[in-house]
Amino acid sequence: MNAGFFLMTIFLFTGLLTVRDGFPETISKADKVYGLSKIWQEVNYNFVYINDIDREKWNDYYKQLITEVQNTSNDYEYYRLLARFCAMLQDGHTNIYYPESIRNALHTISFGKYSFYIEPIEDKAIITKINESKKDVIPIGTEVLKVNGMPVDEYTATFVMP
Repeated sequence: MNAGFFLMTIFLFTGLLTVRDGFPETISKADKVYGLSKIWQEVNYNFVYINDIDREKWNDYYKQLITEVQNTSNDYEYYRLLARFCAMLQDGHTNIYYPESIRNALHTISFGKYSFYIEPIEDKAIITKINESKKDVIPIGTEVLKVNGMPVDEYTATFVMP
């Protein structure tokens, strides 16, 4: 096991929590409910596979999220709940896309002397950029296998599935 993988296992989990805690809360409670409701409405009206999903579960989860979205602590948490809601559709063409500010913060991770960028390449989490002074410790192309001892696939699934 290389040093880069060891550092990634320790730093990635801590860094993601730190980055997420720093997001602002710019969306009002009313706008959060409105956004959630627009998704629910559009899916009910336009989603081609609406008859293939459990409508009762879909509607019950919508009602549950009305309260949950209002209680999110920041914009990232709000979008994360919307992504979970969309994941219920199990459709690869229906997604929630984070605003650019959130995407940039999620993909650029800094830990003091370590700064790196992770991209999904061939269904793997790959380091594609790192600060010059640390490229020998964590080389570009390093695959992140685990986060806090959990396989990457399992760890990332906890952020999109209800």
